[in-house]
This record gives sequence, C-alpha cells and structure tokens, in this order.
Amino acid sequence: MNTLSVVYRDRRLMSQARLVRVVAQKVLRAVHRDKSAVSLFLLPSTAMRRINRLWHHADQATNILSFSEPREFIHPPQTKKMLGEIYLCPAYIQAHGEAIDFLVVHGMLHLLGYDHVRQHDRLRMEKAERRICRAIGVAWPYEEE
Repeated sequence: MNTLSVVYRDRRLMSQARLVRVVAQKVLRAVHRDKSAVSLFLLPSTAMRRINRLWHHADQATNILSFSEPREFIHPPQTKKMLGEIYLCPAYIQAHGEAIDFLVVHGMLHLLGYDHVRQHDRLRMEKAERRICRAIGVAWPYEEE
C-alpha cells in the first residue's frame, strides 16, 4: 500500500486536495508501484514563489515543482520508499487555465525519474504521460501532433 500525504492550509482547497490524492494514487497503480510514499503540498502563490526562488533562482510563482528524494537517503528496513515531494500552486494553475490532475501526473513522473531537459527525454516523458493519462482517465492538455 502506498502512502500519500496532501498538505494544504486553505479549506477551500479540500476538493482539489482529494483530487490530487486520487490522481497520485492512480499514477502509482498504473506504474505498478507499491510501498511508495509521496508528499504533495497545495501552496499559495507567495510560498511557491519563495520555493522557486530558493531552488531555481526564479523570482516568480510557478504551477508545479517536484523534488525527488536523494538516492543516498537511508531508510529503515521494510519501510515505504519515499519518492519525493510535489508542490502545486492552485491559484497559478487556475489563472493559467491548466489542469491540476494532469500536473499531478507530470510531477509524479518526475519523481519516478522522468525529465524533459533534452529532446529525447521530453519525448519519453510525454509518451509516459499520454499512456498514464489514458489509463487513469486524465485529459491530455496538448494538441495532438
């Protein structure tokens, strides 16, 4: 069984928090991951901006940030494998007309080792996103090529 924690302070985000948890769990099932743990945070724009500035030197809010747990992190025997943390900014996501469920898929893939820095990696990640979105019922947000 996987462990997903969703942290938010604004009670108005309760339904989004439920959606985020459900989508993250579906992604883990779709990739056949068990005994994994992920922490997801729903943050206001000011907090997201601080984190983005600290880690990426970009002084602006953003939609999503994912941080994988370092490989060398020591876990006690027989515990769940912490994949990492995902930070989402619902206000930014809504203001830019993005879909939070797709962004959860995207962030989860980052925690599972996917990236989109190089063209080859981007194509590999997009293929995985499409496959998982189709499998779990999340709409693909981009035009088909």
